[in-house]
Amino acid sequence: MTKNEAQYGMIGDSERMKVLLRLLERIAKTPATIMLQGESGTGKAPLAEAIHRASPWADGPFVTVD
Repeated sequence: MTKNEAQYGMIGDSERMKVLLRLLERIAKTPATIMLQGESGTGKAPLAEAIHRASPWADGPFVTVD
């Protein structure tokens, strides 16, 4: 199990994935509300959950709106 897989529940070791995970870590520290948009099946929900898990509010509720 890689660090990304264990920490974020995401698999990937490409440069693009590394950039995404660095962005995820930066976003997670902010109190901003986040809206992810994209095609169905592109991984928005797992990304949102990973952002929540990396945030200071990880112990609080995680709410998705579809």
